[in-house]
Amino acid sequence: MKMVEEKGSGRDALGHKIDEIARKEGIGFPPSLVTELKERLLRQKLSTSETTKIVREVAQRFRKALVDPHESVGIVAAQSIGEPGTQMTLRTFHYAGVAEMNVTLGLPRLIELVDARRVPSTPMMTVYVDPKLRSNREAVQEIALRIEVTTLPDVASVGTVVEELKVVISPQGPLLHTRGVKRADIEAALAENLDSRMFEIRPGSGGGETRSLEIHLHDRGTATKTKKEEAVEEMPFKKLLLASEEAKAVRIKGVTGIKRALIRKEKEEYVIYTEGSNLDGVLEIPGVDAARTTTNSVFEIYR
Repeated sequence: MKMVEEKGSGRDALGHKIDEIARKEGIGFPPSLVTELKERLLRQKLSTSETTKIVREVAQRFRKALVDPHESVGIVAAQSIGEPGTQMTLRTFHYAGVAEMNVTLGLPRLIELVDARRVPSTPMMTVYVDPKLRSNREAVQEIALRIEVTTLPDVASVGTVVEELKVVISPQGPLLHTRGVKRADIEAALAENLDSRMFEIRPGSGGGETRSLEIHLHDRGTATKTKKEEAVEEMPFKKLLLASEEAKAVRIKGVTGIKRALIRKEKEEYVIYTEGSNLDGVLEIPGVDAARTTTNSVFEIYR
């Protein structure tokens, strides 16, 4: 395969070749374009056939970009985007086919793209699964459960016993089954997220997967207390409220940022639509088709 030379004679020959290809396409390139194109092609070390193909593509695009002298290109460009923009929807519509999910469309979405906003007002993803799983709803449902964030209130009731200064967490059997969560997952998530210097997790009443968990306030000496603990030492009820709120915010499973994951059948396969977006996190889930999965967050794609 013959490669384009980078020496002086090669540069001149490439410039003549670019002009020759452009003339065959019925276009005359300005000298500045020939120079820039020549420099870029030499840096890429392309073959002769690849160079010819690229120059032809540039010639075709150059032809489409030509305008008549004194044409008001600024006004035409403004009208070209303004007129269809006024016809676009001025509010958030339901996403087509998924009535439970709202996605910004129309003019608001266009403004987001033009402004290059880092986070869309209604981030969402369309998640496709691997070919061997895409027609199996149960397998797709399992993937959706791994993607959707599950917090403690989703699988258990959280209450406080003021007299005993403790928070009682009661796992709900049907919810555990629906979300694919075990009691051990709840206990591990609490241990990981709650400050062990302030709270102590103990087993409660009941048995099996629905046995309750209790969060008790730690009673330790003043020598090892933090400023945060000292601030609430004389206010145990405030500390109890803090324990309850922190427990409710604990994430047991799922990808950060994905609030919901809905399944819809598209022709011969099941597709997952998410409320929220985290492209990196979702692509790490086994069974997700990375080649087809999309997000409406431009910056996540850029990263």
